[in-house]
This record gives sequence, structure tokens and C-alpha cells, in this order.
Amino acid sequence: MSKKAGILGLGLMGVVLAAHAQTSPYFSMAVPGGHNSWNTTPSMTLVADNTWVGTQTLSSASGEFKFAANNGWTVNWGGNASIARVPALAAALTPTDTNLRYAGLTPGNYRFTFNDSTRDFQMEWVGAPLPIPVYTNVTVIGDFNGWTPGPASM
Repeated sequence: MSKKAGILGLGLMGVVLAAHAQTSPYFSMAVPGGHNSWNTTPSMTLVADNTWVGTQTLSSASGEFKFAANNGWTVNWGGNASIARVPALAAALTPTDTNLRYAGLTPGNYRFTFNDSTRDFQMEWVGAPLPIPVYTNVTVIGDFNGWTPGPASM
């Protein structure tokens, strides 16, 4: 019986040692932008080491944003990334005045995931299903027509 208790105790101790709080050099993270009047109030949750997740409501199809740490502008990241469709993976590499951009998106709720160590981020739709695009013209091109789009009946 003592051997079983010892093994069980070691097993439980291993589980306790494996569990730890997520770490980041920052105490909070936000996604300020035109969608929230550039508000740096923390809006993200630390879910893994250096990984923050938060949902933002984008009310227009185009806009700009950044990631900002510690409830202010002292530490923030932007860059040259421009998001045109989701899900999107990009990087906020520069701690400068340059803003990240999005254009052509459906207004609604988007999940932002940001790694404060690598500066990589992901942006994905979390609203109702996106509408299916409607195509009015479809053209087939290839060697048979010199790779030139033209009238086609399909």
C-alpha cells in the first residue's frame, strides 16, 4: 500500500509542478484603433506565455489599429501589415508611429491573438457566418484563349 501511495503522491506532485501561471513582461494588453477611439484600456487576456487574446468589434470595413501594453502608449507595436481577408497571420514588428491596417472586411466581431515575444498576431472572424460571395461573371482563361479574359458562357 505504501508503494501505491508513494507513486500516487509523485504523480500528483508532477501535475502540480507542471501547472504554472502564464508569463509576460507586460501586465496588460490592448488593441487600440479607430474602432474604439484609440483606447488603450486593457482588452486582452493572457492565455499562454506571451500570448494574449481578445475580441474587438470593428464597425467599419476599413481601419487602423496597434497593440499597446501596460494601459498606455509607452510600449506599443504597429507595422506595415495590411489585412484584406481573415483569418490572417501577420507581424506587428515596429514599436513606432506606423499603424497596422485592415480593409474590405465585414464589420463585426474579430478575435485578435498577439504574441508579445515574437510580435506575431492573428486576426479572425468570430461573428455570425460570413455571407457567401455572389459572382456575376466567371471567366475561364488558358492557352486556348491566350490567357485573355473575354466573354464566356458557363
